[in-house]
Amino acid sequence: MVCCARMTLRWAFPDSSEQDARAAVDARIDAWWAALISRRAELDAFLRGEGRFDLPSFVSEQLSAIDSELCWELAPASKPRLVISCEAERQLQPLVRRVVSRAPAELGLELFDHRPAEPLEAALFKARGQTGIDGAGWTVELSEQPYGLLDLCWRSSRTDEKAQHAAFVMTQTLLGEKTLPDWVAQVTVDAPPSILSKLLGAGRTAALSATSLPGRVEALKRSWLDRQADQPLLVSSRVGRDANWSLVRLEPQPASDFPGQKDLQSARTANVDFFKATRSGAPFASSRFSRFGETFLYVKTDGFGDDGFSNTLAMEEALDQALADGHLGRAIGAGTGTRYSYVDLVVSDPVRALERIVPVLREGKLPRRAWLLFFDDTLAAEWVGVWPETPPPPSFPASQ
Repeated sequence: MVCCARMTLRWAFPDSSEQDARAAVDARIDAWWAALISRRAELDAFLRGEGRFDLPSFVSEQLSAIDSELCWELAPASKPRLVISCEAERQLQPLVRRVVSRAPAELGLELFDHRPAEPLEAALFKARGQTGIDGAGWTVELSEQPYGLLDLCWRSSRTDEKAQHAAFVMTQTLLGEKTLPDWVAQVTVDAPPSILSKLLGAGRTAALSATSLPGRVEALKRSWLDRQADQPLLVSSRVGRDANWSLVRLEPQPASDFPGQKDLQSARTANVDFFKATRSGAPFASSRFSRFGETFLYVKTDGFGDDGFSNTLAMEEALDQALADGHLGRAIGAGTGTRYSYVDLVVSDPVRALERIVPVLREGKLPRRAWLLFFDDTLAAEWVGVWPETPPPPSFPASQ
């Protein structure tokens, strides 16, 4: 999990303690949409290539009032398309969804909270516009990496920084922001390979044309997902008491406190690929480890109470029992660190599952420093305290 280092409100799992702060952001969001509507005539002229409306400055200034990391893209069409994106700042995705959800119906724009996939013509156009480089004729090679991720290497006679940027823009445009950040670990650009390097190629596919890239990526995604459980993990015989549990030992580095699961010393898991992926530093998305839209999260507690749960096994059993009704989820792992204890969970509906999980943890008398946290990069800024007075987890800001 990538813990957030900047002050970020919780939008996917909001807490009442941040209600006033969220209301202030909502007011700025509404002001942004109102400002855009007030300039609609100038916007239409801009889209027709007329007038002198400085749209980039206007939009950037308005969006930065919401969050300085928000990005945007406006494409003219019969119904103009406005994309609002967080790009690399993936923990802001819940905020982006909030911004788009508050758009007024009368705006008359097609709205996206991520960049959709587009054809090669659009990819070449964007790459030329941003870098001056024409990627026509470039080929691309793929190699499968651990945890379902892919590396892409574009072949070009230019390999400088601008070419690298062009390669990324083309990849982002062809695959879209639903696929790129969840499935692609690295995008590089290199000179065409020699005959010898072709013979010694380390697991890469044969060179593909740019138009073939989306289809090949989809095929590799399907191949990886076909290796995952063929039924939801929360009801699969691979987890629970009859699971094929694996035991893991780790050597954490000493520290004054530990974000995520950085202090983990010993663990058992029903899904080794998942366990390794969450600790690899690579991008993590639940969608790579479940075909059924399940979400992976975990309990983190700073010890146990005297008259409640005495260990992680007791906590697992109580959570399994509470989540089994309605097939909401179950435990798929647990661990002990130098300071904290953990239980890993898979759930079908995080909101409904949390309604069951939090009361169980309270009944188990967990300490005030106990949290529900998420493995997905897009939920890295989200957390749920077991108690109303639970402070933020380690590495999260002390106040919002």
